[in-house]
Amino acid sequence: HFIRCGSSTATLEVALQVRPTYTILAEDLPQCGPDGRVKTLRSLVRSVANLMIKRYQMHRLRSGTILISDGFYDFLPHFADLERECRQLQQNWPDIDKPPSIDDALRFLSPPCLDIFIQLPRSDQDRLVK
Repeated sequence: HFIRCGSSTATLEVALQVRPTYTILAEDLPQCGPDGRVKTLRSLVRSVANLMIKRYQMHRLRSGTILISDGFYDFLPHFADLERECRQLQQNWPDIDKPPSIDDALRFLSPPCLDIFIQLPRSDQDRLVK
């Protein structure tokens, strides 16, 4: 279960009380991971997936709780670029009555931004494009 908790301070307080499986604080994302590279959305997903596999192997637990602080996306590498490119798509879109679609964004975005965009939930893709 993924739970968004508000500010990083609030998320940390909740984490200390409920002891979730994993906690993601937005401010920690720009820091380097164990391999020395900046944490990306893909690397975070991989870390969570590996954690859940180990959790199942050790304890036979198939679920867990993951707390996420607000502003999570804002600290991801290239996310500011993705927002900028989506704004450009909206501003340059020729049809005022029909906003751009997700498919339009897939054709318009640069490769680094596209890589992030396709990993986002559909609701967040819609929010960025419209």
